[in-house]
Amino acid sequence: MAKRVVVIASGATERLAIPHLTAHLRGQGIEVSRLMIPPNNSALNVRMAAKLIRAAWFGSFPKPDKFVVLVDTDGKTPSEALGLLESNLPSPAARRFARRSSVRIRPMAS
Repeated sequence: MAKRVVVIASGATERLAIPHLTAHLRGQGIEVSRLMIPPNNSALNVRMAAKLIRAAWFGSFPKPDKFVVLVDTDGKTPSEALGLLESNLPSPAARRFARRSSVRIRPMAS
Protein backbone atom coordinates (compact mmCIF):
# COMPACT_ATOMS: atom_id res chain seq x y z
CA MET A 1 0.00 0.00 0.00
CA ALA A 2 1.47 3.33 -1.07
CA LYS A 3 1.86 6.21 1.35
CA ARG A 4 -0.53 9.01 0.43
CA VAL A 5 1.07 12.45 0.40
CA VAL A 6 -0.62 15.81 -0.12
CA VAL A 7 1.64 18.46 -1.63
CA ILE A 8 0.89 22.12 -0.97
CA ALA A 9 2.68 24.46 -3.37
CA SER A 10 2.69 28.19 -3.82
CA GLY A 11 1.56 28.57 -7.41
CA ALA A 12 1.36 27.59 -11.05
CA THR A 13 5.09 26.98 -11.53
CA GLU A 14 5.15 24.42 -8.75
CA ARG A 15 1.92 22.85 -9.96
CA LEU A 16 3.44 22.30 -13.39
CA ALA A 17 6.72 20.98 -11.96
CA ILE A 18 5.24 18.53 -9.43
CA PRO A 19 4.79 15.60 -11.89
CA HIS A 20 8.46 15.87 -12.86
CA LEU A 21 9.68 16.31 -9.28
CA THR A 22 7.70 13.35 -7.95
CA ALA A 23 7.91 10.82 -10.80
CA HIS A 24 10.58 8.79 -8.98
CA LEU A 25 8.47 8.44 -5.80
CA ARG A 26 6.07 5.80 -7.17
CA GLY A 27 8.90 3.26 -7.18
CA GLN A 28 9.43 4.00 -3.47
CA GLY A 29 5.81 3.36 -2.48
CA ILE A 30 4.80 7.03 -2.29
CA GLU A 31 1.82 8.44 -4.13
CA VAL A 32 1.08 12.15 -4.45
CA SER A 33 -2.64 11.84 -3.83
CA ARG A 34 -3.44 15.52 -4.08
CA LEU A 35 -1.81 18.81 -5.05
CA MET A 36 -3.19 21.97 -3.51
CA ILE A 37 -2.35 25.61 -4.22
CA PRO A 38 -3.76 28.73 -2.55
CA PRO A 39 -6.96 29.95 -4.24
CA ASN A 40 -7.08 33.20 -6.21
CA ASN A 41 -3.28 33.50 -6.39
CA SER A 42 -3.13 34.11 -2.63
CA ALA A 43 0.25 34.05 -0.92
CA LEU A 44 1.31 30.79 0.67
CA ASN A 45 1.91 31.70 4.29
CA VAL A 46 1.43 29.80 7.54
CA ARG A 47 -2.27 30.66 7.79
CA MET A 48 -2.98 29.61 4.19
CA ALA A 49 -0.97 26.40 4.58
CA ALA A 50 -2.97 25.53 7.70
CA LYS A 51 -6.26 26.12 5.85
CA LEU A 52 -5.17 23.92 2.95
CA ILE A 53 -3.99 21.17 5.30
CA ARG A 54 -7.33 21.20 7.13
CA ALA A 55 -9.22 21.13 3.83
CA ALA A 56 -7.19 18.17 2.60
CA TRP A 57 -7.50 16.32 5.90
CA PHE A 58 -11.26 16.71 6.30
CA GLY A 59 -12.04 16.47 2.58
CA SER A 60 -10.14 13.28 1.80
CA PHE A 61 -10.83 9.62 2.26
CA PRO A 62 -8.67 7.77 2.93
CA LYS A 63 -6.79 10.31 5.02
CA PRO A 64 -3.34 11.38 3.79
CA ASP A 65 -0.31 9.95 5.54
CA LYS A 66 1.80 13.08 5.21
CA PHE A 67 1.73 16.70 4.05
CA VAL A 68 4.53 18.44 2.19
CA VAL A 69 4.60 22.23 1.88
CA LEU A 70 6.81 23.53 -0.93
CA VAL A 71 8.07 27.05 -0.30
CA ASP A 72 9.34 29.26 -3.12
CA THR A 73 12.39 31.14 -1.87
CA ASP A 74 12.06 34.04 -4.38
CA GLY A 75 15.76 34.89 -4.42
CA LYS A 76 16.27 34.43 -0.67
CA THR A 77 18.52 31.75 0.68
CA PRO A 78 16.54 28.69 1.80
CA SER A 79 17.35 29.36 5.45
CA GLU A 80 16.02 32.95 5.16
CA ALA A 81 12.79 31.81 3.53
CA LEU A 82 12.25 29.01 6.03
CA GLY A 83 13.12 31.29 8.92
CA LEU A 84 10.31 33.65 7.89
CA LEU A 85 7.86 30.75 7.64
CA GLU A 86 8.92 29.24 10.95
CA SER A 87 8.82 32.59 12.77
CA ASN A 88 5.20 33.02 11.66
CA LEU A 89 4.02 29.80 13.29
CA PRO A 90 1.33 30.75 15.82
CA SER A 91 3.14 29.92 19.06
CA PRO A 92 6.47 28.83 20.50
CA ALA A 93 4.91 25.41 21.14
CA ALA A 94 4.03 25.08 17.43
CA ARG A 95 7.59 26.02 16.48
CA ARG A 96 9.00 23.39 18.86
CA PHE A 97 6.56 20.81 17.50
CA ALA A 98 7.55 21.60 13.90
CA ARG A 99 11.23 21.22 14.78
CA ARG A 100 10.96 17.82 16.47
CA SER A 101 8.05 16.09 14.75
CA SER A 102 7.59 14.49 11.39
CA VAL A 103 6.54 17.94 10.18
CA ARG A 104 9.99 19.26 9.41
CA ILE A 105 10.88 22.68 8.10
CA ARG A 106 13.96 22.24 5.97
CA PRO A 107 15.33 23.42 2.64
CA MET A 108 15.23 21.09 -0.34
CA ALA A 109 18.54 20.02 -1.84
CA SER A 110 19.43 22.15 -4.84
